[in-house]
Amino acid sequence: SKDLPKEWKPFYFILRDSHLLMYDLADHSDLITEPKIVFYMGGNVKVIKQHEESENPDDEADDKIVRFYFSVVNMDNEAEAIALYTPTDSERQRWLDAMHSAALCTTRNVLTA
Repeated sequence: SKDLPKEWKPFYFILRDSHLLMYDLADHSDLITEPKIVFYMGGNVKVIKQHEESENPDDEADDKIVRFYFSVVNMDNEAEAIALYTPTDSERQRWLDAMHSAALCTTRNVLTA
C-alpha cells in the first residue's frame, strides 16, 4: 500500500455515469470549465477501502474517528491514484457503492441491457 499524502488539498468530486471528475476547489472557476482529473471507472480501476483515523492520531486515548479513507487506483498505471477521505463511515460506504456501480456503467453493458 502506498503512503497517504502528507498535505491534503480540498477538491470537489462528481461521479457522473462511469467517470469520476475531480475539480480544484482553490480555483472555483474550474467548476465551469474542465475537471482537473477524469477517472474512467469502467476501465481497470480499483476502489480500495482503507483505514480510519482519529482527530489526534498520536493520542492513543483519542478514539473519535474523523477521517475514513479510501483510494481510487488505475491498475494499469498505479501512478494514477488518488487518496480520499470522508467524515463518516456511511458517507465513505456510499462513495464506495456508487463507484462500484459506476464501474458497471460501460458502453458494452449498456448495449447489452
